Amino acid sequence: MRNVRFHTDAHEVLYIDELRGQMFDKESGKPLNLDDKNTFIVRIFTAQIGVDGATLTDLMNNHVFNDSGSPLKNLAVTIEDGHLVHEGTMHKIIDIPFRMIADVSATNDGRLRIHPTKIEICNLNGEALMRAFGMSLEKILTKVPKGVQVEKNDLIIEPLTILPPPKIEGTLKSVRIEGNQLTQEFDDGRNVAPLELPEPARNYIDFQHGTLRMGKLYMVSADMEVIDMDPNDPFDFYLDRYNEQLVAGYDKNRLNYGLTVRMKDFEDLGKPAGN
Repeated sequence: MRNVRFHTDAHEVLYIDELRGQMFDKESGKPLNLDDKNTFIVRIFTAQIGVDGATLTDLMNNHVFNDSGSPLKNLAVTIEDGHLVHEGTMHKIIDIPFRMIADVSATNDGRLRIHPTKIEICNLNGEALMRAFGMSLEKILTKVPKGVQVEKNDLIIEPLTILPPPKIEGTLKSVRIEGNQLTQEFDDGRNVAPLELPEPARNYIDFQHGTLRMGKLYMVSADMEVIDMDPNDPFDFYLDRYNEQLVAGYDKNRLNYGLTVRMKDFEDLGKPAGN
C-alpha cells in the first residue's frame, strides 16, 4: 500500500504512507476473503503509519478503555506542540478529571511508551498530589485492558493489539510526532523487496500471489492493483464498504489476466464526479 487512508471504521483512520506485507487467512490453506475481516491477518514487513488525535480518541474510548469498569473514560486525545495530550476521567472510588501531557517512544520489545511530562488532576499539579499520597498511575490503574501495561506513571501499549479487526501483526521500531499525527515505523527485519507495480500509480493497494476472494471474484495467483481515481489526495479506503467504492469506479483486465481496479475515495461516495 502507498498513500492510503485505511479505515478501521467509518471514522477511525490509519494514514498508511507505505506498507509492504502479507495477508492470509487464519485457517491454513484457505483463500484470503476480503469480505470477512475477522478471518484474516495482515502481517507487516515494513510500514510507516500515522494516527491523528481523532482516531486515537476513538480507539481509546471504543476499543481500549471501553469496558464498563474501565479506570479511564471520556477520553480525548490531541496532539499539541510535539506531545500527546490526554484529557478525561480517572476512576478510583470517585471520578476524577485529569489532563496529561506526554512524550512518546518505542520500547525495545516493540511497544509504545507514553511518558507523562505533566499531569493535572482537578486543575492541580497531579504529580505533586500523587507523590504526597504515595500514589502513581500504576497504583491507580490496577485494572487495564489487554495490550496495555502501566509502569509507575508510564502507559505502555501494544499499538496493533488495540486495533479492531482485521488482526494486524508487526514490529514497532520507532515512533515520533509529526504535525498532527503520531507516526509509527514498523520493520520485522526481513528486508523483503517491494512489489513491482503492473501500472505506475501514486496512491494504491496492490495484491500479488496467493488466492484472493472478494464478492463473486475468486482470483488464483492474485494480480490486482487497486488505484485511487483521484491521485491528488490519499486513497480513502474502507474495507467494509469497498464494493460501493468499486461500483463508483471501474476496472479493466490486463493481457496477463491481471486486473486493474480504479476506486473512488470512500469520503467522496455520493459526490458528483470531479468533486
